[in-house]
Amino acid sequence: MRQFLEEFLSGLGYDCRSTAAGRPGIEAYRERPVDVVLIDLRLPDIDGMQVCRAVREQNLDPIIILMTGYPTSESALEAYEAGADDYLTKPFSTKQLHLVIHRVIEHRRLINENERLRQLLEGRSCFDQLVGGAPAMQAIYKLIEQVAPSQTPVLITGEPGTGKSLVAAAIHRASGHSGLPLEVLDCSSVPREDLEIALFGVEGEGDGFASVGALERAGEGTLHLKSVEALPPLIQSRLQSALQSQEILRVGASETVSLRARVVTSSSAQLLALAERDEFRRDLYYRLSVVTVSMPPLRERREDIPLLAHFFLEKIARALDQPAERIDHDAVMALMSHAWPGNVTELEETLRKIAENGFDGTIRLRDLPGRLQREAEPRNNGVSAANVPLKEAKRRFEREYFCDLLRRSKGNMSLASRRSRVGRPYLYKKINDHQINPDDFR
Repeated sequence: MRQFLEEFLSGLGYDCRSTAAGRPGIEAYRERPVDVVLIDLRLPDIDGMQVCRAVREQNLDPIIILMTGYPTSESALEAYEAGADDYLTKPFSTKQLHLVIHRVIEHRRLINENERLRQLLEGRSCFDQLVGGAPAMQAIYKLIEQVAPSQTPVLITGEPGTGKSLVAAAIHRASGHSGLPLEVLDCSSVPREDLEIALFGVEGEGDGFASVGALERAGEGTLHLKSVEALPPLIQSRLQSALQSQEILRVGASETVSLRARVVTSSSAQLLALAERDEFRRDLYYRLSVVTVSMPPLRERREDIPLLAHFFLEKIARALDQPAERIDHDAVMALMSHAWPGNVTELEETLRKIAENGFDGTIRLRDLPGRLQREAEPRNNGVSAANVPLKEAKRRFEREYFCDLLRRSKGNMSLASRRSRVGRPYLYKKINDHQINPDDFR
């Protein structure tokens, strides 16, 4: 049985070795640790529970699967208490063995990946919800750190949903004035006739109504003007004058007050193009855009999607007061294949809808919206290859190739081997590397 299992698992591509008793097995593990340990409960020298505990004491965290021909509920419970990850009852088929090993490896991979992502998200300080490790995002973090301590005006550009407000908040937090106000005024959500008062305020006469505008209300903190392209020409002119003189004149007032706030603006429009068509004041554009932060669309930083997905699932879990869900490899690949026209906002809302439906702890491909499942099919995945590193593109292509091969061969490994003109051991190794189960295609 031991020799058969070693040959079978080697044929699947695993690097295997075996021992005929417990103590030699413990010694072999100490000399050369492995990822997965299969232990028979009854051995010639010591029982499998002792081996399990001895291996666990090495603190190298392997996956342990116990095998027994005499199952009881007590022995199963003891196996898990001894540190086993799973429990196989003899006799078992090679299919059962393969599925159990695949399942525990995938489960451990998910745990490790979530831990890696959690560590990446720790210690972010001023960047808070601004998540990403792509080169474009690294450049943005560096730019924020450089420009934040000054009073230099910053213009943040990018498609809707890319996180422009998060950049403005990060600039404010990194400025050293995080205890001061961060005032936000969305120019597109205020009626045009009310924008002047909303921005500059209004002076009351006697007992008349008086109001402080956003420029003044921000004090020595930061004013974030969202959708600045929505400002009418007259207010653009007034804002240009206020920024130039560093003084605010309320509507109906005769005396000015000092402008002390830093002004950060954002726009989804091409402000320079509007300025060149005289649809936005050029002098105001150049004053606002002393430093420009251009947020990339999500489709141009797909490598950040696993990190973002993990971050959003943690955030959603806290809001719903439930454990955070994991997301498996195929589902992640499907998310990375989607163009996300709504960018990061669309990704977050998609995951929120999925999480609110409730799952068993893992989001799989079948849980995603139908359009994402269809886009994940092999014929469509190549579209995004140019947006990922060459190594990742090769890995995706190879996985798609073997999935398509098994689909056409209906999971028949002999037929797949002949069609691909590669030996069965190599084929088993590759499908194992890509965590593909032939039974899924039968």
